[in-house]
Amino acid sequence: MGMRIRCPKCRQSFEAAGPDAAGHTQCPHCQQRLKWPAKAPAARPSAPAEASAPVRLVGRAPAKAPPRGSKQLSPGAIIAIVTGGLVVAGVAFGVVYWAVSDAAPSPAEKK
Repeated sequence: MGMRIRCPKCRQSFEAAGPDAAGHTQCPHCQQRLKWPAKAPAARPSAPAEASAPVRLVGRAPAKAPPRGSKQLSPGAIIAIVTGGLVVAGVAFGVVYWAVSDAAPSPAEKK
């Protein structure tokens, strides 16, 4: 008879036959590898028959998604935005300068 284990990742209980050679078992629901408990917990008279043995997750923790609304720009994107703004400002200044210099009469034309 195996041991009843509750997976800490998906919270599903399952009957595990025993550990593999490395001392691990795998949850049939979420496929998470679990470390087999060192020893079975002592049976208490008040404990329910479905008591689960404590297990530990093995491997990397799942990656957490970044919180919503906290998007950060990379340094390259910031440089591109600043450079684009300077180019637009320079072109606008050039167009205004060209328009004003053509409209105003030169000092030689005033005489």
